[in-house]
Amino acid sequence: MNLPRITVVTPSLNQAAFIEETLRSVLDQQYPNLEYIVIDGGSTDGTVDIIRRYESRITYWVSESDSGQADAINKGFTAGTGEICAFLNSDDVYEPGALERVAADFGHGDGRGWHAYPVQNFSADGLLDLRLPAGGGDSPANATLEERNRIANELMSWVAGRTALHQPGVFWRREQWDEVAGLDTRYHYAFDRHFFMKLISAGYPLVTHDGPPIARFRVHDDSKTGQYLKGVHVAFFRERMKIADAFVGALPREEQREISRFRVDDDISATWRLFRGGAPRATCFAWLCHIALSRRYALRSRFFWGSVLRFLCGPRPATSASNLDLNGGEG
Repeated sequence: MNLPRITVVTPSLNQAAFIEETLRSVLDQQYPNLEYIVIDGGSTDGTVDIIRRYESRITYWVSESDSGQADAINKGFTAGTGEICAFLNSDDVYEPGALERVAADFGHGDGRGWHAYPVQNFSADGLLDLRLPAGGGDSPANATLEERNRIANELMSWVAGRTALHQPGVFWRREQWDEVAGLDTRYHYAFDRHFFMKLISAGYPLVTHDGPPIARFRVHDDSKTGQYLKGVHVAFFRERMKIADAFVGALPREEQREISRFRVDDDISATWRLFRGGAPRATCFAWLCHIALSRRYALRSRFFWGSVLRFLCGPRPATSASNLDLNGGEG
């Protein structure tokens, strides 16, 4: 059986604590047509020494300065040749048998489709929640796979912020990557979301899957997602807002008229994710002010004014990492 070549790119920068587990999770797949590429941004913490231990099994690797994660990933796929593509960050891992499962799914159904799978969140304390692809948002808790697929293929749902994918569980075709010109290096946090929306806008059908997780996503304080949950900055949300603005014009005119309220609600919900994650009240309030200045509908929203009051003087809701929305930045 001729299995398709799968290119996996791992971008890395100072991840010595985690990268060996990532490398082994890819290489130990024993997938016979794997092209594994590691692009390191010039690590100084021992990461390069770990990569060298596995270089006989890695197709290509380099350690040099770059302009960020998206640039590193683009470099990797420029060097790659696989029919099926994915990137796995240097603190995440694939589950055993993941690549064979992906190859089988790409061999069936629509030859233009790209695929997304469940992802297991975990931390040093153990397993957290299991994330279904495109779950939540517009999808009710008991939505069927067909309903989730339908919603996930509606650009309006993406622009409204009600659809998201967990990046370690997403795979696409080389020709799709080439047609939409890969990742936009202007984005440093939501570049994966922008790429997924480009695929939806270009008419490539997303196929979502149930079943066991295909990958595990590590939640830790030093990751970009960890920083987002702590509310250290609102760069995730600024980029998401900018990306939504860029795609509004691709919607039918009647949907453009409907979208204002949904987009404001998504922006306010992002502030609640910060608040539940422990962000300072001043950070949350500053983000609401930004929403008010950039979204005229916000000042007519009871959700907006209720949130202002809560962030100023209300109690902070109790939460834990297991029920935080980790799809805000696509992981």
